[in-house]
Amino acid sequence: MCDKHQLVVVVVDDAHHMDAESWALLEELSADPRAVVVLTLKPVTADTALTPAVKAVLTNLTTRIVPLRGLQPEFIPPLACQLLKVQEIPLRLNE
Repeated sequence: MCDKHQLVVVVVDDAHHMDAESWALLEELSADPRAVVVLTLKPVTADTALTPAVKAVLTNLTTRIVPLRGLQPEFIPPLACQLLKVQEIPLRLNE
């Protein structure tokens, strides 16, 4: 899948919305040692229906699952300012 001297990085946000064909492609890509695949997705629970390709990607020996926690409250106002490109936000939104 990759040129023998080329590293490939694939980043997918909200991977839980991908279709079966996309998961199959990622399964193939994740088997290539020159490929790095980074996904964000909702937590997988016992009730989550998983296709064989999803299971293969998530259980691959090279897969690293890093649970992310929410932001601490003191970081939210500065992030909002950065995203909105403003100096400050109204105090009532800060609460």
